[in-house]
Amino acid sequence: MRERLPKMNQLLALQSVVQLGSINAAAKELGMSQPSVSRSIRDLEETLQVQLLVRGTEGVRLTEAGKSFAANCSLILQALRRASEQTFVLGGKSNQRISIGVSPISARSILTPALSAIGREYPNCEFHVEAGPLERHLPQLRDG
Repeated sequence: MRERLPKMNQLLALQSVVQLGSINAAAKELGMSQPSVSRSIRDLEETLQVQLLVRGTEGVRLTEAGKSFAANCSLILQALRRASEQTFVLGGKSNQRISIGVSPISARSILTPALSAIGREYPNCEFHVEAGPLERHLPQLRDG
């Protein structure tokens, strides 16, 4: 039996609907028609064999399964965006910004020489360094 995975356009449609709260707003944001976005969501629900959204006169709301899937969908899309950005940077194809959180001591003793070397190898990279305690960096790291 062949595994049925969601398509990228379905994930993007769901994420946009969740962020904007309506299918019409998502359609405008994505440059699609409202029926196309609705169809993408229906196809996604068929693929997963579960209802993700409850449609109503005041917009849409997520079912419990929809909340769980939307959270995972967001993580998947974030990871895919990061992977794409890293690939472009490593290929020297794009100007990218890399944010780094370090302790104040590490910033001076370790990071400065390392960034100099990396900057020579990847001249299209821009580095943003934030020195501070680990407790401040952990939430940002979890958020991507």
